Amino acid sequence: MDEGHIVVDSIMPIGIADITDDLARESGFSTVDELLQTAKHGSGDNVYLIRFHYLPPGGWDVPKSKKIDFDVVRELAMALPDVEESTIHGAPSLKVRGKLLACPALHQSAEPGSLAVRIGLQQRTELLAMEPRVYYVTAHYVNYPTVLVRLSQVHRDSLRDLLGMASRFVSANAKRAGTKASRRTKE
Repeated sequence: MDEGHIVVDSIMPIGIADITDDLARESGFSTVDELLQTAKHGSGDNVYLIRFHYLPPGGWDVPKSKKIDFDVVRELAMALPDVEESTIHGAPSLKVRGKLLACPALHQSAEPGSLAVRIGLQQRTELLAMEPRVYYVTAHYVNYPTVLVRLSQVHRDSLRDLLGMASRFVSANAKRAGTKASRRTKE
């Protein structure tokens, strides 16, 4: 195989019960046991499904006609459940049941053409480690559950997966916040 890049499309936490025969075969193994023997390392209980693809040399060069802008972000996000268009500080944004999902990175510390996407801090750490050309964070955003995305570098499929991950994160946080609020009301 020529030199190129392995591009991570998605990282999804899964449980042991999610590792099925179909997943093992899709991953190139004959059985779940074979997959687990090969994949097991470390003593942690966390299991992640990492989907990736090979990008040949020059594959990072995105043709101008395929450039991603906020219209593409909107199109991908609006295909997700409960996503609605909104604004934040006068700029377009996307929200899940009123909670911010993604918007253009507005702070002056962000590079032009960047998108701010809400995700968990652990997920952000993994993205930064795997794809620093695409994902980054500045001092302003470091304490927020947000990753910055260079739209000129991200591939459409990766962005779709990221927005799906972000939607699940925002939805889960909204449910937890609602549960806490209802408990306080009852007390």
